[in-house]
Formats: sequence, C-alpha cells, structure tokens
Amino acid sequence: MVTDEKPISLEKHVDLTGWERRTTTDEPRLSELVELYEELGFEVLLRPISSAELGGECQECYLAEPERFRTIYTRKSNDTISGETPGEGS
Repeated sequence: MVTDEKPISLEKHVDLTGWERRTTTDEPRLSELVELYEELGFEVLLRPISSAELGGECQECYLAEPERFRTIYTRKSNDTISGETPGEGS
C-alpha cells in the first residue's frame, strides 16, 4: 500500500495518472477495502481528502475530524498486468 499523507491543496496538482478513484471512507471499512484490493492484485494509494470533494451533508463530519477520512485509489500492479497471480513467480 502507498500512503501519501501530504495535505491536498486546490492549487497543487496531484498526478494520479493510471490510478482509479474508488471511494472515500474511514475505519474500519478503510482497512478492509485496502486488504481486499491488495488481495485482488491492485496497488493501493490512500490520499487525504479535501473539503471540496465532499457534498454538503458530508462536510460537517469531515471538518470535525479531517484526519479520519481517506480516498482509496487503485491501479493494477505490474504482476497483475503481466498475468501473474499475486504471490506467484520467482
């Protein structure tokens, strides 16, 4: 898993080329989803979220505990792309 804990600012472009945004969540579901995606052979990137990503009803929880939530991004790992099953190979 790749974790980038740097805060996202609207002025700063984050290069997510090749990464697919999956969901924004908190624990315990966050860990469960990371484990699932990794078992399926994906690389996982966790990013802090910005309040601009949230709808009105979600902003209140986010503003109360911004460090609690993460957005999950995934991409196929090199092993998955080459056709190997995770855990296989020499």
